Amino acid sequence: MRGIFAVAAGAAMLAGCIPQQLSEQAECFFIAASTSQQPYAPILLNQCTGESWLLVKTVLAEAKEPGESNTFTYRWMPISKSFFEPTLERGG
Repeated sequence: MRGIFAVAAGAAMLAGCIPQQLSEQAECFFIAASTSQQPYAPILLNQCTGESWLLVKTVLAEAKEPGESNTFTYRWMPISKSFFEPTLERGG
């Protein structure tokens, strides 16, 4: 978890090296983290557009042998603005 914030802090420090237009876009983004409430993963918020993403751990390859660990990565997955509940339709 600390690594994620280190990357974000590094990006903020480099903001002075980024062209003005990109710097203004970077100001729109905010990483919100919660350690006491679900979800425990950080949420990336675009305060200019209202878009949001959840940082999730994705398994790339499962371990083949006992004692080995899975290969994984972290990805920002979009949080949908619209909610729908899947329903089963009866055939007619």
